Amino acid sequence: MYALKFLSKLELGRDYAVMPLEGLWWADDPSTFTSARDKSRWDWTVMILVPDWLTPDHLDAARAKVRAKGGAPVLDEVRRERLDEGRCVQTLHVAPA
Repeated sequence: MYALKFLSKLELGRDYAVMPLEGLWWADDPSTFTSARDKSRWDWTVMILVPDWLTPDHLDAARAKVRAKGGAPVLDEVRRERLDEGRCVQTLHVAPA
């Protein structure tokens, strides 16, 4: 979220690199990923790492700036959250060139 990055840089004097977007997918039945390949039954969330110094108040301020510009239909679903995954598998799909 670039609005949050620029808020940090301009108002807090702290810049940071915007990290790559990451996604988590899960399903109650693991076969939806393998044999069934039924994407309609997948649950997912998309996330991006932000520095710890940014608070929920900073997110609210950035959200207000984005809202004032119009667009962003799911803006109210953006949230700041700490993730502790525990045991997990991380994969990277590299498509053919």
